[in-house]
Amino acid sequence: MADAVAEQIAALKDEDWAIREEAATMLGTFRDPRAVAPLVSVLRDGDRAVRDAAIGALLAIGEPAITTLGACLSDPVLTVQELASSVLATIADVRVLAPLVKALKRHSRFLRDQWPYQD
Repeated sequence: MADAVAEQIAALKDEDWAIREEAATMLGTFRDPRAVAPLVSVLRDGDRAVRDAAIGALLAIGEPAITTLGACLSDPVLTVQELASSVLATIADVRVLAPLVKALKRHSRFLRDQWPYQD
């Protein structure tokens, strides 16, 4: 039997946005940590529906995505930083506290607005 997770990871590179979106959604249902890095790369996808599906999948995977998403806080692409901070704020794990604070001090108002621990 073929590996369903590997098949969906491969489908994230399809030229059809609907197939990429469905693949990201399916990876969220599998909740397999192998999908984290490929899903994070989809945060750069040109289609919003695909990016939204990747966010949902990363939220579903949860804790295994924290380290990779934390590294995205210093990504040169602001959209990737914003999406990663949004997911991390929702997961709200203490391990991303320092990188989030650092990103909050140096970046956009959007990142600051994602911070769940405001006074």
